[in-house]
Amino acid sequence: MCAEEAPLYNKLPENEKQYALFTDGSCRIVGKQQRWKAAVWNPVKQVTENTEGAGESSQSVEVKAI
Repeated sequence: MCAEEAPLYNKLPENEKQYALFTDGSCRIVGKQQRWKAAVWNPVKQVTENTEGAGESSQSVEVKAI
């Protein structure tokens, strides 16, 4: 079974927009240490939450954001 692409946010019915969240995660090397940050943005409430740490891959941080 293949995953389906979600509809664009501006194409969602108004009653479904309340459930939409945008996520992202990234990593970078600072000195000799790998640092990461994950974030979630709620467009309805205009709220951003994030967390950060050290020593994980970009892929694992993307999952943390979700």
